[in-house]
Amino acid sequence: WNWTFHVGACTGFLVEKDVIATNSHCIPKFLIQRLKNKEDTSVCKSYIGVTFEDNETHFCSEILSATEMRGFNPDTHEVDFFEPDLAYIRLDRPSTSAPFRLNHTGMPDKLRVRALKVDPNLDRKAGKLVVRDCSVSGDNAVVPANHNERSAAATMLGCDIIQGNSGSPVVDEGGFVRGIY
Repeated sequence: WNWTFHVGACTGFLVEKDVIATNSHCIPKFLIQRLKNKEDTSVCKSYIGVTFEDNETHFCSEILSATEMRGFNPDTHEVDFFEPDLAYIRLDRPSTSAPFRLNHTGMPDKLRVRALKVDPNLDRKAGKLVVRDCSVSGDNAVVPANHNERSAAATMLGCDIIQGNSGSPVVDEGGFVRGIY
């Protein structure tokens, strides 16, 4: 399990030898604004460092993409929970760890998955890898839009979440990433 790591107060995972995926809300807002304005994001090296389970350490070289989380709109009183909360970050050099394999078919009802999350230590420099077995719950009162198995949102039963788990990979029984925590 040496390919998950802790980013600040979040978790992330390799999708290429030098690219990680995590949640957008884990990226400082000013860096997302720089990306949106097509400005240089290489300043991220001063703000985003990653340490893999084997203590291999890297720094951000650029933000490749990040969704802008809208959340609550005070004008319309609508809440946008279904915008994908996803960011890709290029590392300063390739990792020695293997990237995850991705599956883009969604998370159908009752799919058995594992959340590979890092529960952070108090010093926020590292954490402990925790594996939780979960199952996907389809259309329900919590996430009614999940009647579509390719929805950007899903409810996972049996998986607790604490600060620091955001950005964790959710993998199926074959080890393919099916979603992001």
